[in-house]
Amino acid sequence: MLTIAKLDRYDLVNNPQDKTASFTIWFSGCNFKCKNCYNDILWDKNKGHIYDGKFIADVVCNMCNQLGVQSVVLLGGEPLQQDRQELLLICKRFYEAHLKIWLYTGYEFNEIPDEILQYVSMVKCGRYIDELKQDGFPASSNQKIYKHIKYSDKFKDVTKHYTKI
Repeated sequence: MLTIAKLDRYDLVNNPQDKTASFTIWFSGCNFKCKNCYNDILWDKNKGHIYDGKFIADVVCNMCNQLGVQSVVLLGGEPLQQDRQELLLICKRFYEAHLKIWLYTGYEFNEIPDEILQYVSMVKCGRYIDELKQDGFPASSNQKIYKHIKYSDKFKDVTKHYTKI
């Protein structure tokens, strides 16, 4: 099961430099508890509702199709602290629906399971560190952004491209 606080069907903020809206899933639950976290209300897993992955995949894919939305953002809370099989199921379904997937996580890139990464287009990773806070994106200078290189299993660090926003 997945614990979700909010579904945002037309998000123009959390897919930086994309020129179209995304469908954003706000997961509940995070045990990192970074100091001055922007989404600290989502640390508590009880702030969300429990959903079956198949149901969420069906709803999101249908809404994206209806709205012409071509990407999904997974953030929270911490997406990677959800049920792994349910998270894998939705990632696979979004990928099969040709939806670009943005994953926001506090984990380091090498800590992200390959079984999830294979479906993800973009990753913003690393814990928020208040002492390293910076203007723009990402929020702290230790965080990195990776882009999946098409037709390969490799990712490229594109952080410098985004910090210019």
